[in-house]
Amino acid sequence: MTAPRIVIVEDEPITLQALRMIVMALGCEVLTASTAEEGLELALQTPRPDAALVDLKLRGSSYDGLELIRRLVKHPVLEGLRVLAHTASVSEDQRRAAQQAGAHGILLKPFRARDVAEALGPAVTERERS
Repeated sequence: MTAPRIVIVEDEPITLQALRMIVMALGCEVLTASTAEEGLELALQTPRPDAALVDLKLRGSSYDGLELIRRLVKHPVLEGLRVLAHTASVSEDQRRAAQQAGAHGILLKPFRARDVAEALGPAVTERERS
């Protein structure tokens, strides 16, 4: 059995490292990116990831996290990919926009390991069964 593959897209190095450590502690293989473009490229690698954690506000990218979520969920190669948005603060409008873009959920910063584990649970569980 191979470890679930998770792509984390986050432009803040400290937050990226914290998420990486949490996800690795869950027994997952972690791929990290600091821009939307890098995140999409990693998601399209083989073998394909089981989930992606995407920051809604990505600096240094030509498009934001919402657009990355749209591209991830609509890409035919990534059908069924579990995509979770994460942000420091989320208004009802942002929550709705993330859901409309295709996000399966939203994690609020600062993260608790338990929240990340619960959000990734379905992707990790599905991989463990195969």
